[in-house]
Amino acid sequence: MWRQKIFLGFLLLLGLTRGIAQSISYTNYTAEDGLPSNTIYSVTADNQGFIWISTDYGVSRFDGFEFTTFTKSDGLADNEIFNFFVDSKDRVWFYSFNGKMSYYHNGRIYNESNVDFLNQLKLSSRVSDIREDKNGNLIFAGDEGNSMRLSSENKIVELLKDDNSQKKFLIKTKEGEVFNLIKYENFIQSLTGSEKRILDLHSIPQNQYASLLLAEYPSEDIYKHFFDLENIDDDKGAVYIQKQDSIYWTFGNETPLRKCKKVGRELQILKENKEIFGTSAYLDNENNLWVSTFGRGLFKINNHIESQFIIGENLKNDLLSSMLVYDNKVVLGTESGELSLVEKGKIKDVQWPYVEKRIDGSSRTKIRQINMSPLGDILILKNQGLYSFSNDLLKVNTAINGTFKDIDFIGNELVAAKANNVVRYYTKNLDHIKPIYNERSTAILAASNGVIWIGTNKGLFKSFKDEKIDTIDFPILDESNINGIIQLASDLIVIGTNGDGIFTIYDDKIERITTHDGILGNIIKHLFLDEDNQVWASTNHGVSKIKFTQNRIESIQNFTKDDGISSNNVIQTHVTSASIYALCANGLTVIARDKYNAKPQNDPKILLNKVSVNGVESDLKGLKNLSHKENEVSFDYSSISFNHAQNMSFKYRLMGSNKDWQISKKRSLQFLGLAAGNYQLEVVPFLSLATQSDSKVAGLTIPFNIKPPWYKSMLFRILSIVFLFFAVLLYMQSRIAKEKEKSKLDLKLVELQQRALLTQMNPHFINNCLSSIQQFILSGDKREANNQLSKFANLIRLIVSNSRNNSVSLKQEIEHLQLYLELEQLRFSNKFDFEVNIGPDLNSVSTNVPSMLFQPLVENAVLHAFDFSKRNNNMIKVHFSKEGNYVRCVVEDNGIGIQASKLRAKKSHSLGIATKNIEERITIMKKSKPKSAFTYEDLSEGMTKSEGTRAIIVVPILIESND
Repeated sequence: MWRQKIFLGFLLLLGLTRGIAQSISYTNYTAEDGLPSNTIYSVTADNQGFIWISTDYGVSRFDGFEFTTFTKSDGLADNEIFNFFVDSKDRVWFYSFNGKMSYYHNGRIYNESNVDFLNQLKLSSRVSDIREDKNGNLIFAGDEGNSMRLSSENKIVELLKDDNSQKKFLIKTKEGEVFNLIKYENFIQSLTGSEKRILDLHSIPQNQYASLLLAEYPSEDIYKHFFDLENIDDDKGAVYIQKQDSIYWTFGNETPLRKCKKVGRELQILKENKEIFGTSAYLDNENNLWVSTFGRGLFKINNHIESQFIIGENLKNDLLSSMLVYDNKVVLGTESGELSLVEKGKIKDVQWPYVEKRIDGSSRTKIRQINMSPLGDILILKNQGLYSFSNDLLKVNTAINGTFKDIDFIGNELVAAKANNVVRYYTKNLDHIKPIYNERSTAILAASNGVIWIGTNKGLFKSFKDEKIDTIDFPILDESNINGIIQLASDLIVIGTNGDGIFTIYDDKIERITTHDGILGNIIKHLFLDEDNQVWASTNHGVSKIKFTQNRIESIQNFTKDDGISSNNVIQTHVTSASIYALCANGLTVIARDKYNAKPQNDPKILLNKVSVNGVESDLKGLKNLSHKENEVSFDYSSISFNHAQNMSFKYRLMGSNKDWQISKKRSLQFLGLAAGNYQLEVVPFLSLATQSDSKVAGLTIPFNIKPPWYKSMLFRILSIVFLFFAVLLYMQSRIAKEKEKSKLDLKLVELQQRALLTQMNPHFINNCLSSIQQFILSGDKREANNQLSKFANLIRLIVSNSRNNSVSLKQEIEHLQLYLELEQLRFSNKFDFEVNIGPDLNSVSTNVPSMLFQPLVENAVLHAFDFSKRNNNMIKVHFSKEGNYVRCVVEDNGIGIQASKLRAKKSHSLGIATKNIEERITIMKKSKPKSAFTYEDLSEGMTKSEGTRAIIVVPILIESND
């Protein structure tokens, strides 16, 4: 309290009053921004609007966003280029110090090595000037000597050749006639008319830019209007560029940049920058003046901002830290604790006690915030205290200790966010009421519904009327350092953070706004709500104005150095209906809102700079039919608006891939891994990120096509369908033919099986078997008769059963053979023996074989192999074995052999029906089972020695029978 009493006795002293210089707003580009050199000879623009800069280390083209530099390696005749000329064909001609000419056109630089007519363009000295007449002919003038004409058909004609060694310049009248202006001589010569005319000229300024102004008048009035101003420093090489309403810009090698107004015969200086001395200038279509300099790079004079002034150069080299705008006054606070009052174009130093002179800007001395209380007092927040001043800044009402971060008001109460708590005070005398939050806080908002929002470096909290502290359940905020909180009329809460952008809370839902959405920076230093309920966010990259509709972003508009702000690192913004106040560490910028042109004079247009396919530069023709491997396509483009380069964004979509619009601030697009198909890229520039574009300008529309691989092409698909159709047709025909053939074979097999059945069921065999059984009955051997009759019945059963199936088990076949042989033994009174055996690797039960194939072989052996009248030791052996997926059956006898058997069969007229039947069946099987076989081997030696016969049959193992 003792300190409060002391401060009540101090009076505020108003110190030295200084005037505010209205400086020229500019943007300075140097080698650090991408220029090849800070030494610049000339600046101009081509017909598309690109700015061209000539230096001693090449030329650069500027689209407002980035510099593209060209050197000898890109085709320049020389790296040291001192001037330009842009003709009606949009060729940019380069004047080089080595005298050789080159030009840029459609993305390529042409020189003597790739253009024949440039080899004929040989002046006696380097080119000093170029003009184009009404017929499209280019006139080249040399420093000394001759002049040449390049026709619109690129034919070279020499015009003048004389011994006059004086420097020549060309001028062009409004009628399109080109004259030769000879320096230091008061006459001109027509180079395009039917005859040479010599006109008397008076008071020609001694610089090459004089010819620019001659072009403003008809040829017969040139000498009457050529700068009859009295206070022009002709001897110092001044340059003059005329603007509407009698406004002139003057500068030169020894003349600083000045904005002047013509009053009578004199120029009245409106603004001046004593640091800028130019070599050339160009006025673009947005009224920006581009000035080139020797050593300081390129300057863009922000001429589109008609009413603005910048202060800061008279603030004792201190850095600004805070401000308060009220009643057309501005109170400024600095890093070292100083106060200044700006009023009516004057700066007044405010002398107040306990200012700690720490020019290093240490945290204890900094004035963090200046605010106006509901009672009309001015509150100063320093890191070590809170001070209350009278409205007129003449006395200190009271002061309290503490590290204050932010304040807000609830009626006549003040709520302060401090380094270690949040405290309520009575506003009138700053009497302490009580703390409501006992942790570190960084921002405070007293909302209209009585809720107190508390920002910290660990998230967001709020206190209700009952002073209960609640944690806001938004984890996304837990790691955010909150710098400011404001409330819109719609009850939308807007939160600024130190690095995480902006958050909005509405109806218990949180949204985030970052640079991806269009604001300039994620470090939000200050939030301001204007009278139109728009949020102004001060960032380290400029100011973003955000317009909300309810809780949704309607638009974002950005302000940077290009808009007249002294620095992109903006500490605080205050907006009134009349002015925009942007506080930066190096000064305060004040811009009249009603004169600020928020849009370019011309709609922004978009220009395609380069197309690349798989990383190799291409042209639009090359995009018509790309192969399936050329599926990486990139596009570089520009949209030229030098006043709004940082605000420019682009809407784009790739039809054929995604019909939805995307938004980007990038000036290039790359599409990787595109599938085959037809595509169309659409890119539209616009000036603010919003739900809809604020510009209806035409954008880029680039169609391109990626062909599918040959095996995916339409022709291949058609041919494939045709081929598949004929293949299916042939397959079906083949299948039908095979089915027909199979049907024939099946019928044949049935027929052969029936024959085999008839063979095995022949009446002679049956009669003999029954006769033998009858003999047993007649002899009274009923048991044997019954036994043989049972065998006969089983044999008949097996024959009939097997005849119904295509396959039978090997066990059934062996049973069949044994029954047959036993009955034949009975028939032939046991005059032969037999044995049937099976290999160990053959399972007779699970192995199925074709039916009715083996019995005929055994029958042949019984009927044809033996001469029962001559020998008794007759033997038949049957052996089954497995060979892969086949069964090999060998029937061997020790009879008379094949030759004798054939002879006896011939005498008995036997035709070997059974053998032929087997051969036919095996032939049919071989078509599907090629290893099927049937052979006979004669074991006898001719007709003398009888050793017998061996029959071999190989048949496939069948999976199952057809029972």
